[in-house]
Amino acid sequence: MRMSFKIKILPIALCICFSIEAMAQLSQKPFLQKSNALLGLSYSRMANDPIYDQDLLRFQFGYIYNIYEQGKLGFDIGALYTVKGGKSFFEDNYQTFGYISVPFQLRYPVSSGFQFGLGLRPSFLLFNETRHRGSKFLYKPSPFPRYPSNNDVSIAPFIELNLTQRVKLNITGSYSVGSSTDENADLNFLTFSAGLKFNFGKTIERFENLVYKSREKDLKLLDVQNGSVVVVLNKKEGLAEYLRQQGQQEKADEVLEDARMTNAELVEAFNNKFTFCQVWFVYNTQLTAVCAGDSTQKAFSTSYEQVPFKQVAQREYVFFYPGDIYLNLQSFSGDGYYFQDARCNKLDEPFPSSTALQQRGKTMNQLVFGLDKRLKNRAEQISSKPYVN
Repeated sequence: MRMSFKIKILPIALCICFSIEAMAQLSQKPFLQKSNALLGLSYSRMANDPIYDQDLLRFQFGYIYNIYEQGKLGFDIGALYTVKGGKSFFEDNYQTFGYISVPFQLRYPVSSGFQFGLGLRPSFLLFNETRHRGSKFLYKPSPFPRYPSNNDVSIAPFIELNLTQRVKLNITGSYSVGSSTDENADLNFLTFSAGLKFNFGKTIERFENLVYKSREKDLKLLDVQNGSVVVVLNKKEGLAEYLRQQGQQEKADEVLEDARMTNAELVEAFNNKFTFCQVWFVYNTQLTAVCAGDSTQKAFSTSYEQVPFKQVAQREYVFFYPGDIYLNLQSFSGDGYYFQDARCNKLDEPFPSSTALQQRGKTMNQLVFGLDKRLKNRAEQISSKPYVN
């Protein structure tokens, strides 16, 4: 049986109304926080039907709006696309009915992570299909067609479990009391569905937070360009002390001297090749105190002029760890490096980092020049983004 024009236009009108309302209220947080998308699977059976006595598995999806809250009691309305029906392996037939449902449901929270409810779901028929499985239906029509009415209504109890702040697991059972134009079949449906319910507001909020954090990191790099990079020089005192305890005084002295020469070479390289921002230096032995806000600590410049660290901290700054330039390997010379914020937390993009060991031949000047170039390129890319200007 074909649907009348009035019945066919009703679900379309409902969808348009929901869409217009959603678009009109999109910028308002309360509407988004009350809006939910439901995606899942639906198992249905045609109750009391002697032919189609097997379950039918299909997808379902829709929109649920938390329209009203009174104390703990909540009231929802929405629109769902659901396929009901059954199948018969003995007769090799499928029977499917596609509906747009408009659920009206009450819900009550038992705890912060669990709630139950009861709904009433008027439904409007979109299509009716009776066929053989596989390719047989192309040349052999089903001898057991069913003819549903254009309207149906279901009683639907449900429970919901919080999986995350944004996602709930929705489990619903329903019984259809719909009628049929077929005198030999009542077409009452038993349905069980399980799906995920996504809250629009919390999902968009999560996305906004990610965008905000990304912007914060971008702007921090630009602030550092107007502030400073504090290079952390490694004195290797810990290793030297260990070697002394092992009775290797000469080796300990070599380690300290090698670290001193490497640090001097690095300071000179920053003096010659780094122009992204102002640069200061501290030793790794000072770092715990500096990160704790010790005002007695001092930093020094490329000319070895010392200043109180609180003077450096008056503007935005980050720590730069030169990394494995201190390794003494035969076939590789490392240049791994990374940045940390003022609280000594490692920074990721857009601040560059390098963890791979590079082949020997990269000088300290090349390392610093490459770092300077990467910082400038990233600052230029960030400056071109719309939210910066």
